[in-house]
Amino acid sequence: MKKILIAIISFLLLFLLSPSNIWAQSTFTISAPDSNAFYGPFLGFGAEWDPFFWNVYNQKQGLNQADWDLITSRMKEMNIPIVRMWTQLYFATFDPDNQVWNWNGGRMQSLFKHLDFACKNNVDVLLTDWGWSFWQNYQGNPTDPRFAQGIAAFLKELVVNRGYSCIKYFNIVNEPDYESYFTNIPANFPNYVTMITNIDSALTANGLQDKVKFIGPDEACCGSYFVPTIESALHSVYDGYSFHIYHDPSLIANGSLWWRIEQYRDYVKNYSPAPNSDIDKIQILAEAGTTNGVSNNFYHAMSMADYGTTALNTRVQAVIGWNMYDIYYDQGRSEWDNNQMIPWGMWEYKDTGWALRPWSQTWGLLTKFAPRGSIRAAVKYPNNTNSTPPDQPLGTLRVAALKRPNGLWSIFAVNRNSSNTSVSVNLPGTITHSFDKYVVDSTSLAKYPNQVIVPAIGTVEASNSPALTLPANSFTVLVEQSGSPTPTSTPTAIPTNSPTPSLTPIPLCTPSDTRFCPPIAEWKFDEGSGTTANDTSGSGNTATLKGSGTGWGTGKYGKALNLNGSNGSYVLVNNQIMPSKKYTKSAWVYWNGGSDSSIIASGLGNVNHEFGVVSEFGGNCSGVTKKLASGHNGAYCSVVDPSTFPTNTWVYTAVTYDSSLTNGTMILYKNGSIVSTATNVAPITDDPFVNVGAWGWWSVWNGMIDQARIYDYALSSGQILTDMNYTSPWPTHPPTTPMPTGTNLAGDINGDGIVNILDYTLLSNAFGTNNSSADLNKDGIVNILDYTILSNNFGKSV
Repeated sequence: MKKILIAIISFLLLFLLSPSNIWAQSTFTISAPDSNAFYGPFLGFGAEWDPFFWNVYNQKQGLNQADWDLITSRMKEMNIPIVRMWTQLYFATFDPDNQVWNWNGGRMQSLFKHLDFACKNNVDVLLTDWGWSFWQNYQGNPTDPRFAQGIAAFLKELVVNRGYSCIKYFNIVNEPDYESYFTNIPANFPNYVTMITNIDSALTANGLQDKVKFIGPDEACCGSYFVPTIESALHSVYDGYSFHIYHDPSLIANGSLWWRIEQYRDYVKNYSPAPNSDIDKIQILAEAGTTNGVSNNFYHAMSMADYGTTALNTRVQAVIGWNMYDIYYDQGRSEWDNNQMIPWGMWEYKDTGWALRPWSQTWGLLTKFAPRGSIRAAVKYPNNTNSTPPDQPLGTLRVAALKRPNGLWSIFAVNRNSSNTSVSVNLPGTITHSFDKYVVDSTSLAKYPNQVIVPAIGTVEASNSPALTLPANSFTVLVEQSGSPTPTSTPTAIPTNSPTPSLTPIPLCTPSDTRFCPPIAEWKFDEGSGTTANDTSGSGNTATLKGSGTGWGTGKYGKALNLNGSNGSYVLVNNQIMPSKKYTKSAWVYWNGGSDSSIIASGLGNVNHEFGVVSEFGGNCSGVTKKLASGHNGAYCSVVDPSTFPTNTWVYTAVTYDSSLTNGTMILYKNGSIVSTATNVAPITDDPFVNVGAWGWWSVWNGMIDQARIYDYALSSGQILTDMNYTSPWPTHPPTTPMPTGTNLAGDINGDGIVNILDYTLLSNAFGTNNSSADLNKDGIVNILDYTILSNNFGKSV
């Protein structure tokens, strides 16, 4: 009996001392949110997103628009607020004098594509010129003022000339403590100071100092470059500070990461000559990760959840994980040089179907529910005696809390124990909303292999002290509801009568200005009844609905043309308006499907131009089935979307053609993105008539067409995005002021008899306008083609 009693008492003691039972519950006390305690609002969790998806090498591996759409849809699902992007001057120039630039190369076009997405989706960009070691053999040396001028010219092209305002931060040299030219401290540190000072002066001279925050030193470890930077004159140059921390997973688990991050504020406090002003500058943890080089297992997922939750308890403003997804990087003078797979992403490469890694689901909850603009709250840990929060997290539990910009709480809890653990969280104020509860554990990826954001598994009732049982080895997030359930997955797109967006009207042009020219014909199909479709471009190209299969429906914006696919039912324009040498056709369309070709816009007489969904059209369309295609002169599939055209959803479609580019360039767009390109396409030889919704009078569109337009020039990729979302009227455009007339020497814009930097400056200032002197190829717009002409003639004189 005594032995039995001792056994019972021993069992009860083990139970009571176990962290998994409710009586051993840990309590975390949350202070009121306070941005001052953390030196400003939180800027978000992000990831390294280097712009190599569209480079030559990755395209040769089969990457395509469908892959891009998958990747960017995941980023949207995560609501990712900030990314870090790799750039190099050699993306655009190999000229040490920075006079000859190529903005049209593969690397720059890939960069533009990434920046287009970032700016359109409100993603802040930390742009990093990666550094000296990759190109020191052919670019002089970093203390040369020409290097600084090149950096400033590169950044000005992106931010000022091309309007990429989402570039919020700029850094030069990745991990200077590992760069051979700088690594010997103190001997080589003056070289670094000279380079940074030169760049700061060049940025100021180019008007960039108020547009982009210049941050650094982006060191790899332990203050080796950070402290000398703070002690030097650079403390007054940098607008903020950046650094990298790859931490041992076992040390992340014991809470020591907190100290590693916090020491950077202490460096500023202890070493800056002006600590009171420098301490308030933003700090960005620009590369976050672990040291073990393994990212495929759930242990890494928990390490990154722990990393992020710990970072929320520190005074760093943003944390950027390494990296978004696996991709080949090109690191040489040629785009084919030294392509190397960089792994460790949140998901793998195309050869695995972009398979998610476990850590994507823990990091995804951090990016989504700790958004930019959140105000963090200090957490009092039960095992920490610090009197001044934020506390250093100790033990095997981690908790962080913040209020999102909507004023509602997010609470993050990491349990590194091998058993369930009970905790309670004491919140300030009155809680009136319940919480959605998200949990990621070792089974989550198997349950949700294609979802970065796992679905909520339930709710926790509104309470100032919510009690939680954290599953063993798990990451739990409580998200205070706003009154309606939080969506758990991306809904299937269905056609709706979308509200008309509020957009600034595009102005009309002078006869030679194609920058923002309106279409020569536009049919919004908002009439809703009758047999007439008015030309809302103001050009008078009224169209007539023909046949019994024409009607009206609910459009993408307002009403729409509705066709049932029967021959003889189409919209007749009956005006000879189709340009032969330059044009754009665009429309929003909704396709019901079918086995026959379904045409959006074509010719009438000889039917010599076509744009639509093609199925076995003959000629160069043989084998093309249910795919968006376009062409003319009998080659009706000069450009073909490789993907099958979707049914029962609204899709934006467009095709552009310009006979002056590469002997005739045709580009096909779907939902604003390029899906196919062809060169050496001859101009239209005849048939200037236009039909909407049919090829002649057959191959009739089966579904709806809205916002159909014809332009007499080829819209640029940026203008395509504007056209895609544009619904306003077309008012008048004031004429622009012409520039001085140059000599007969191509590129001599100012007429001084030599093509030099003065002409480059004039061309840069005129970029995107119709100024005749800078429009060197006389196509009506100053663009990259004119840059190419000037570059080819640079240094020539008469």
